[in-house]
Amino acid sequence: MSVLPGHLATLAMNRYLRLTWWGMIVVVRPLAPWVVVPLLGPAYANVVGPTQILLARVAFTGVSQLLDVYFVNQSHRPGLASILASGKHSSQMQ
Repeated sequence: MSVLPGHLATLAMNRYLRLTWWGMIVVVRPLAPWVVVPLLGPAYANVVGPTQILLARVAFTGVSQLLDVYFVNQSHRPGLASILASGKHSSQMQ
């Protein structure tokens, strides 16, 4: 992302976002019924709907991570990623 010109980086990011979004939907949407009931039994069949809602967060997290990389790299500030990572690390330590 950081070596591509702006318009090419945008095209590549749009492709990555579409691929990630549809890939996550394909994986997350049918995942809950096939995992929850066999692992936990039929008594937990009524939690499949809420589990799918919670698993949708996986798709949003994947997309947000891609966007984060895109905006940090396109800002052409080489120390920004290190500053953000160290800030996150120090906040987790407290």
